[in-house]
Amino acid sequence: MSTEFISSLPSSNDLLCGLKPATSTSGSDDTKMIKSAEEPSGTTSASSNSLQYLLAQLELAQSERCKEKAEDYMEEIEKIQSEQKAVADMISRARQLQNQADVDGKNVEMPEDMVKFFEERDLAIDKDGNDNKHNKDEWTYNIESLTNYQQTISNKTQIQMVNLEDMVSQYNSFLSGASSDTKEASQIMQNLA
Repeated sequence: MSTEFISSLPSSNDLLCGLKPATSTSGSDDTKMIKSAEEPSGTTSASSNSLQYLLAQLELAQSERCKEKAEDYMEEIEKIQSEQKAVADMISRARQLQNQADVDGKNVEMPEDMVKFFEERDLAIDKDGNDNKHNKDEWTYNIESLTNYQQTISNKTQIQMVNLEDMVSQYNSFLSGASSDTKEASQIMQNLA
């Protein structure tokens, strides 16, 4: 899913399809959603219409909340994916340095930006020799630290994807309910006319 998909989802205002509560000259606007005085003795249809309209508004409001939450999940997933790329690049570089240490048979210094990467994320670095120079086995330790972090990030992505799918599903459910309720309220208004 992309941010464009979330942005393309209709808003609650787009879905009311012009169904607006009728204004009344007497009584409060929130209790008289339509002119029920024109209806014969039983006002069940008018009340039903008002309830359907209110339910549709509630479902639309809930769908908007779901859409906003889905957008938040998308942003979080994009950040995590960016971090995954950075970790993958760091693992690749660490393997190259490990190979260099193996071929040369001597310690290879960890570059400063790599040290900073480890420190900023509180990742374990091999401290044998109390320096940033590592032999092949010490590089193995550092690479394992990176791959463990990579797995943690991957798990976060999966969780966020499940959350995103859940929000989109809830959004669709609320939207479908609102559409159904709006159509029903519209039908009631047509029957009253």
